[in-house]
Amino acid sequence: MARFEQSSDNPIVAVVDHIGNYWRNWLLVIVRTGPYRPSTIQRLLAALDPSHPISQRMLTLNLRLLERDGIIAREVFDDGRRHVEYSLTPLGRELSGGFMTLLDCIDRHAGEIAESRARFDAAKAS
Repeated sequence: MARFEQSSDNPIVAVVDHIGNYWRNWLLVIVRTGPYRPSTIQRLLAALDPSHPISQRMLTLNLRLLERDGIIAREVFDDGRRHVEYSLTPLGRELSGGFMTLLDCIDRHAGEIAESRARFDAAKAS
């Protein structure tokens, strides 16, 4: 169990924290089809959930956290119009593949999950 020790230096804890984070899990899904500039990522996130927009500050923070753990790569282009693009690293590609498998499983069993919730809620109400 030592490998699951709650430490900020523990890679398992850090990556599970990414997956449990609303923004970072969607960043894995979006950047999977990249590379993208931050403004494009921000627009794609807004399209996923228009009622829950991400600020520039929050986007930058989450991109940096993923970059720190080697999940995404940041590349600076200076071709007259300096800009930055983000893409998945090989580690990020593998991790996002696992996350997509999880999403597919949840999607396949969405009906079962809804039925289970309804049964649970009905039992709690009585």
